[in-house]
Amino acid sequence: MLVLAAIINMSVKSKKASVENENENPQDVENQEEVQTASLTAAQVLSSYEAERRTTRLKELEYLDEILADENTDEETRTLASQQRIEVMKNIQDEQVISEVLIGKGFERVTVVCGSDSVNVLVDGSTLDDAKVAQILDVVLTETEATAENVKIIPLD
Repeated sequence: MLVLAAIINMSVKSKKASVENENENPQDVENQEEVQTASLTAAQVLSSYEAERRTTRLKELEYLDEILADENTDEETRTLASQQRIEVMKNIQDEQVISEVLIGKGFERVTVVCGSDSVNVLVDGSTLDDAKVAQILDVVLTETEATAENVKIIPLD
C-alpha cells in the first residue's frame, strides 16, 4: 500500500508539474477533465482506466524490483517488497482470469480490480440484471478467496 501511495503521489505531482509548465490555470484543467470524462462512454471509461491501471502496476513492480535489487536494502524491507510484489502479481493474475471467464460468459466489456481483501468488477450497466450480478459474483467467488461482502459490482451507464 505504501508503494501504491508513493506512485499515486508521484503521478499527482507530475500532472501538477505539467499543468504548471503549460501556464494553465489548474482549475481550468480539472474542469476540462471532468467535461471530457462526462462525455465518455462506458467502454471508453473502462479502456482508459485499464490503461492507467496497467501503467501504475508496471511502475509499482519496477519500484519493488529496484528495492529488491538494491544491495543496500535491509532484509526486512526486502522481505516486505518481495511479499508486495507477489501480491501484486497474484492480483494481476486474478484480474486476468476473472475477466476472461466473464468475457467467455458473454460480458462484452468488463474490468476487474483485485485488492488485498476486495474485488471490484466494473461492467456495462445497461444490460445488468439480478441473474447477471449473480453470475459475476459466482465467478469472483470461485476464482478468488474473496467473500461476497468484499465483492463490488459496479455498473457503468
